[in-house]
Amino acid sequence: MINLIIFGITGDLAEKKLLPALFNLAKQKKLPKNLKIMGYSRRDFTQEEFTKLLQSKFKEKEMGKFVSKIEFTKDIAQPNSLYYLAIPPDTYKSVLLQIPKRGSKIMIEKPFGSSLATAKALDKFISQKFSESQIYRVDHYLGKNVIKEMERWKNGNLPAGEAGIKKKIERIEIDIWEKEKVKGRVDFYDKTGAVRDVGQNHMLALLTVLMGSLKNLRVAPGGERAQYKGYLPKNSKTETYFKIPATLGKTQVLLTGGKGLKENKTEVRVFLEGSEKPIVFKIEKGGYGQIFLAAFAGNKKLFPNREQIFDQWKFTDKALAILKQKPLRQVS
Repeated sequence: MINLIIFGITGDLAEKKLLPALFNLAKQKKLPKNLKIMGYSRRDFTQEEFTKLLQSKFKEKEMGKFVSKIEFTKDIAQPNSLYYLAIPPDTYKSVLLQIPKRGSKIMIEKPFGSSLATAKALDKFISQKFSESQIYRVDHYLGKNVIKEMERWKNGNLPAGEAGIKKKIERIEIDIWEKEKVKGRVDFYDKTGAVRDVGQNHMLALLTVLMGSLKNLRVAPGGERAQYKGYLPKNSKTETYFKIPATLGKTQVLLTGGKGLKENKTEVRVFLEGSEKPIVFKIEKGGYGQIFLAAFAGNKKLFPNREQIFDQWKFTDKALAILKQKPLRQVS
């Protein structure tokens, strides 16, 4: 029996991402046959109350039937369990103290820390109890199908890649734009900001797939930060948009992203030496399904290791320090 215990089972992430991903895997008959899904919440529920709450979140009849099989538990110490921490980062430590060491695997949602110092402190705390083989740092972008496409291109197994691997990458541009404004998680977002929300993790994970190590990634001049008009809370200095130019060796990098923008656009553009037309990788929705399957199988390829996380934060800390010296523009 494999136990999947989701902390934060009644929260936004579970409702919008985790449970739909598990449901789709079940429909495709890809879930382990001996898998038992359980949910943990700080609130006390009877099983009937818990089931009704989950079912109220979904209109689809089959989805309702699927979540009705999820068991509510307050018993964390389950043998042979995979624990998914879909909870605020400031609650990680109290939960991790309750999880048994033997036979456990831990899936930790981003952000892993809020700076290089806090990421190292969190890593040290976790590593005192769990080995690296037990720790799965989640960035669902690494579970997207485009990652395989990017890797095939990099290895020369696509038509564009056959030429691409023989030419230098001059420039990489990564955009993660959302039209939707901040909803439902204002407190979290206001403490986090756009750079920490999508730049430190998703963008730098995509850049790592293409370029490998980020140890030589440096911030370049020309960065910007902005906030859309009407953002709440009032007088907040949190950015909802950013532009960060950078260099990685001789390759130029441009990262832009945020919320409340004019369009939805999530893509990577790679410009090769001597070519004005970029190779474009469109980033599709999803990714959590592959992340779950990899964790069930004990495959850590889709999960960043500690050194990659530290490199991401080293760059992000520097970028944020520079951006905070610039005016926060108000944009429509």
